[in-house]
Amino acid sequence: MRVVATPAGLRERKKERTRAEIERVAMRLFVERGFDAVTVDEIAAVAEVSHRTFYRYFSSKEDLVLRDVREFLDDMRTLLAQRPSSESVIESIRAVILQLAQASEADADEDRQRVTLLLETPSLQHHRQERLVAFENALRPLIADRLAVDPAADMRPALIAAWIADDMKTKLAPKVEEAFSLLVAGLQ
Repeated sequence: MRVVATPAGLRERKKERTRAEIERVAMRLFVERGFDAVTVDEIAAVAEVSHRTFYRYFSSKEDLVLRDVREFLDDMRTLLAQRPSSESVIESIRAVILQLAQASEADADEDRQRVTLLLETPSLQHHRQERLVAFENALRPLIADRLAVDPAADMRPALIAAWIADDMKTKLAPKVEEAFSLLVAGLQ
């Protein structure tokens, strides 16, 4: 899911179709046989791509379920830069997270499959926790930049990043709106 659209030429559209096909095949195999029972070679064979092609699109089979944190952060960085500078950091982050969450809600069926796999697969739960920590660490400087503070000297970026990373564990859109309303009320 990319929220920030970029113009796609023929080559990029072909790459996106290949990526989507690998993902579709993998999710079907994971649902049918379980995540741990499916190998990258099997995914590549059914998707009719080479092992090497698989790794051009995904760094691991966990990426097929957990998605790439970098893509989310890139979207977040771009959307934050588009927010008015007169807007408070909390309002900007709320707007951006809601926009990203609403885009994610469009993939509800796929997300349900991902959540089911996560709940049934301990190795995926471990990888997801690692990604949430990496996401929190990467988000901190974005927030610090928006607040125009040093993240080493000001704890607000860490607190906000921790809250956002923690909230990523649940269905996002309704939680984001509720939590940000509470957060805004508490900071005024």
